[in-house]
Amino acid sequence: MMAPPHLQIHDSHNARYENNHDIAVLSDIGWGYRKIAQHMGMPVSTVQGVVKRYRERGSISVHDAPRSGRPTKISSIVQQQVESLVEENQKASLSEITEEFRDLGLNVQVGRSTIDKVIKNLGFKLKISQKKPFLDRFQKIR
Repeated sequence: MMAPPHLQIHDSHNARYENNHDIAVLSDIGWGYRKIAQHMGMPVSTVQGVVKRYRERGSISVHDAPRSGRPTKISSIVQQQVESLVEENQKASLSEITEEFRDLGLNVQVGRSTIDKVIKNLGFKLKISQKKPFLDRFQKIR
């Protein structure tokens, strides 16, 4: 039995859920764990776990269960504000950007390290101009 043509192996970062959905579909049409694992290029134990979760929770959810932990402070609004601050002044230091962010008056208390994570996730690299040594009298004459 061939896999349905619309089922493909997905390689992007968020494609894990698409792969999980495809595993659930292949399981429903009667494929075994080994055959699915071979087709998807995954370990058999991974396929077994996905099928088990699918059967326990039903066809609606093949996503991971919610986990405990501290919620992130980095919302889309925070990202947009930090992005605009960095674009305005790309030569600002991390401390300066953090102070500017705090001066915006948002009701979010965000530290330096969080701002640094946001900047790196957005793909920016802060460029602080290199300090040049002072010229002495001889160099000035030359």
